[in-house]
Formats: sequence, C-alpha cells, structure tokens
Amino acid sequence: MKTCNAIADLLHEEYYEPPSIKQDDIEELASTLDDIPQLLKTAHDELTETEINNCNLQLHLGKALTLRLLQPATTPNTADSTKVNFDNAIKSIQDWLKDTLKKLTNHFFNHGVIHLAGTPIAPSWKYLHSAFSTLESLQAISLFLAGQAKASKTRSKAKNSSTFLLPAEQRKTIQALVEQIERSIHDSARKLKDNLNASGVLGQLVDSVFGRVAGGAESEGSGDASEAFGKELEKLPDAETVAEGFCAEVREGWEEGLEGVLSVGVKRWK
Repeated sequence: MKTCNAIADLLHEEYYEPPSIKQDDIEELASTLDDIPQLLKTAHDELTETEINNCNLQLHLGKALTLRLLQPATTPNTADSTKVNFDNAIKSIQDWLKDTLKKLTNHFFNHGVIHLAGTPIAPSWKYLHSAFSTLESLQAISLFLAGQAKASKTRSKAKNSSTFLLPAEQRKTIQALVEQIERSIHDSARKLKDNLNASGVLGQLVDSVFGRVAGGAESEGSGDASEAFGKELEKLPDAETVAEGFCAEVREGWEEGLEGVLSVGVKRWK
C-alpha cells in the first residue's frame, strides 16, 4: 500500500535526514491516514490476515509520527486533543505488540505449518508470509523508537518540547516487546528446522507420497484414496528413487525458507 510505504520513508527520513522533511509531505500523509480503515475494509477479501494486521500497525505508527512532526503547528486550542491522539496511537502500538506476542507464544504452530505424523516440520507460505511481514513491522517500530530517542537528545528547551516524546523507560518497554516477538519467531523457525532435519524425516516424507503414513503431511491428504493412489505410483519405474529425490528438493526449499527467516534481524539504533 502506497501510504504504508510513505510511512516507512518518513520514519527513515526522521532518523537519518530530519532537515530534508517537508512540512507539506507530513501534512499530506497525515490527511490520508484516516482513509486506511475504510481501504482495508474495502479490500478485505483481497488481503491476508497478516497484511491487514500489519497495515493497522502502520496506521498507528503513522499517526504517532505525523503528530510529533506536526507539533510545532499545534495551537493551544488543539494541543490537548492532539496529545490524546498521540497517546492513543502509542497505546495501540503497544497493544499490537502484546497481541502479536500472545498469538506467537500460544498458537504459532496451530496454522501455517505442515505437520508430519503429528509433528510440525515445515513452513507453509502462510507461515513465511507472517514471519517476514511481522519482522518488517518490528523493524518499523524499532526505527520509530530510534527516532524518538534521537529527538529526545536534541530537543529544544522550549515549553512542551517533549510533549510528543516517549520517556526512556517507555521506549525500553516497547523495545523489549519487539525483541521478545523477534525471538519467538526465530525460535519457532529453529524448532521447525530441527524437526525437518531429524532422523527419518526424509523417509517419512517419501512414505507420505505413497500414502503409507497414516496422518502424514497435512498437505498430502490421507485415507483410502491416498493409499490407493500411492500403490499405483509404486508401480512406476524407479518410483522410490524419484520420490526420494523430489522430497529431498522440497525439504531443501523448506529449509531455505526457514534460514531466510533466521537471517532477518531487527536492527537496533543507538
């Protein structure tokens, strides 16, 4: 979504090139944020649950960021309501982090994971999509916190100059949630990778191709039809060798996906 990209660009500019930020760009972005809920509602059937959740997170980040950057233009008549909106955006970011951590802690292997004989062994596209997208959102939050910390160090002595800057302890609390979620995602990827490379898994995958595993890989199906199809496959020349080679390639692809998740770390700025 174009607005989400604009938020990411503004986060980057705020930290690295504050003088280059144009007031008109901030105002334009701020004016589009309230349209996001309706856009998400309209495109609901075209988006994944992960995309919707992450767009909502970007909305809260965008509000907090633009409210802080537009602070100099705040009048006495609007200062109180603007501060309330800022605090609400920060609370929504924290709530998003807490909800995400809870889901990952309690339900990570309940969806988006391929099981073999009851054991989670591999990521589906939903798992990888969720993991990479969530890590991307965590990076945006970390950059927002870095911008807050930098602004706190360089803030002016003017009255109310720190109104839209988070206390160090609150930044620390939010960053801790970011790190817990990152760790949870990486831990799940390591667990899947260990299970995927466990002794006998390749043989079980081959067996599931031929329908020889009751309750095998979820994506392969099971039951009489699967077993009958497997028996027909066994009659083909070099069936076992071909199936083993195929399963080895599939397992390698799963492993590469998990290694990709493990290679993505959330950057911390000082």
